[in-house]
Amino acid sequence: MQQGPADVVDTIEGRQMNLSVNPSLRNCYLFVVASLGPAMLGARFVLMPLLLPLVLCRWLVLLSCRMPEWPQWVEDACKVDPNDLRLAEPEVMAQSQAGRQSI
Repeated sequence: MQQGPADVVDTIEGRQMNLSVNPSLRNCYLFVVASLGPAMLGARFVLMPLLLPLVLCRWLVLLSCRMPEWPQWVEDACKVDPNDLRLAEPEVMAQSQAGRQSI
């Protein structure tokens, strides 16, 4: 930490944020399928009767949650510089970096 943030944090170059917490059925389905792992990817249609309750459960959990509301002093202390390089949060899981809007 004494040498500054360059020694602590890796560069975000070439990285991508894939997880989205938008409460859509598509995001919930993609999350559950991604949780299966690559070995079970081909069996996702056969496993759909087992996966559908997981998708619906995740969707209901995301619908019942709310985003944190920070006090104004926290918002002021954590302002992000408009020229700061950061990863844009995807609207849909696995959305390409080029199709995202930065916050």
